[in-house]
Amino acid sequence: MRVQGWDVRDESVLTRRNTAFTTEWPVDSLLQSAAIEPPAGGWIAPVSSRLGMAHERHHAVARGLSQLMLRARSDDQGLLVGGGTAIESWATRAADLMGVPHVTLIAANAKPAIRTSARSRELSLEAPCGQADIDHWIVQNCPRIEAMHVRPKGKLHSALQSRLSTQPDGVRVTTDQTLIEPPVKMELMEAGAVLIHRQCTATSTVASDEHVKLALDKSQRVDWQEVVAEHRWLTHCTRSRSGPWPGQSWEGYQDDLLAGDPEQASRSALDALARIVRMRRIVGSAITTDKRFPVVCFSEVPVAELIQRRSYRSHLKRWDYEPYAILVSIDAAKRHGLKPVIYGVDPLTLRIATGEEYLFQAEGANDRWREEREWRWSGDLDLACFRNDEVIVAVPNTQDAVRIANRPGFPWRVAVVAEGRSND
Repeated sequence: MRVQGWDVRDESVLTRRNTAFTTEWPVDSLLQSAAIEPPAGGWIAPVSSRLGMAHERHHAVARGLSQLMLRARSDDQGLLVGGGTAIESWATRAADLMGVPHVTLIAANAKPAIRTSARSRELSLEAPCGQADIDHWIVQNCPRIEAMHVRPKGKLHSALQSRLSTQPDGVRVTTDQTLIEPPVKMELMEAGAVLIHRQCTATSTVASDEHVKLALDKSQRVDWQEVVAEHRWLTHCTRSRSGPWPGQSWEGYQDDLLAGDPEQASRSALDALARIVRMRRIVGSAITTDKRFPVVCFSEVPVAELIQRRSYRSHLKRWDYEPYAILVSIDAAKRHGLKPVIYGVDPLTLRIATGEEYLFQAEGANDRWREEREWRWSGDLDLACFRNDEVIVAVPNTQDAVRIANRPGFPWRVAVVAEGRSND
């Protein structure tokens, strides 16, 4: 049992022998047997089905956990988390950030024992509470359960049904349809679960379209038709993202979502573009064909054509291009050291120079990847190395242009993507 935030009375190594911990054993008794005093408000246990990589679900869980931590801190409650469960890293991170004491139960097929270390204590629970059953054990034995995400007909759904059939008190479920589908929510509510009404606030960066047009200075704009006509730009399109930004740790991603700042938490294509503008840098990411080389990719295809021919890549579960982009002058790109991709079938037959392996790209069936006319830069690309007139930011509407251009010290011009018309 990893314990954060409590003083444990007995610092010696304790071993419990010949004691069978069954699913009927109350969690308070279990923790007291380990010489851990319960908090004044008791224990509360968040549980969740597998979260996957859907950003919307991550964001909803983070909002729920943030509110749960505020309530737990106000009510002097402690958090009980199952080790190795879907919610563990999210719940313990939220508790650490918000100062809520927490205990992690680690299930193992071993004799119950407490082992001390400099940082933590661990309690290994004897089977039948193996790793696969830890959520079920917690649901049955903790007096207060907070169901964050419940997958229909999953193990957690079954555990909650079992708990509610015998002990209907103390189970709370969210009203967020991103996390629990309405039929499951209604079924659990009818069995005795209490609904949690979470607050979800959204902020708007502009009041109206008229105000937006007034806010965008003419010196910050460049006509879209002028950009299209020049044919001298390399284009780096941004896209929406699930999970951490390129170069961001998983913990950093969790912190962004738990902090409650909508701008930090969002992962839309516009947010990706805003992050580039804020950092003045495009962070390299591993290419699909070779994970060894983080690169920044551009296309030499004329920007209007590139955006118009975008398509959904089902195998990657994303659009290949979206109408948010950083444009860099091709002459400036050459001067800085960006290079065209080397297309082929086998990199060994092309005699690619040492240090330029990142430039290889398999041409694909019917030379499909050659159509992208890709250029690359190895690692992160520092946009401060370019003159201000050598970089343009492209967005699909004036509202987004204002959000980008109104950032302090914004150095470049903005073009509003238009089809056959000026952006004025």
